[in-house]
Amino acid sequence: MSEQEIIVEQTEPETPGSEQVRVEEFTLSGSQVVDKIKALIQEGNVRRITLKTESGNRLIELPLTLGVVGLVAGTLVAPALTVIAGLAAVVAKWRVTVEKVETV
Repeated sequence: MSEQEIIVEQTEPETPGSEQVRVEEFTLSGSQVVDKIKALIQEGNVRRITLKTESGNRLIELPLTLGVVGLVAGTLVAPALTVIAGLAAVVAKWRVTVEKVETV
């Protein structure tokens, strides 16, 4: 299954130089979830990742500290990724919601 990107919400910055929060949602097959989460963590501008079943039931929410990337984020999120990898075999389709922060 190919991933689909849906922009759910986008807030307008109040002043120039302030942060803008964008929420994106992807629909992925179980085998693609862990790779996508690793790629999102590497981007470094992700505030929160929420994993839901296809029907919308929230299973896992990963709050991430902005600016924490690479090895540090991988180490902190590794236990959650292990759980996600185990669940990926059971859940056929996932809805991954990503909250990103962008400075405008």
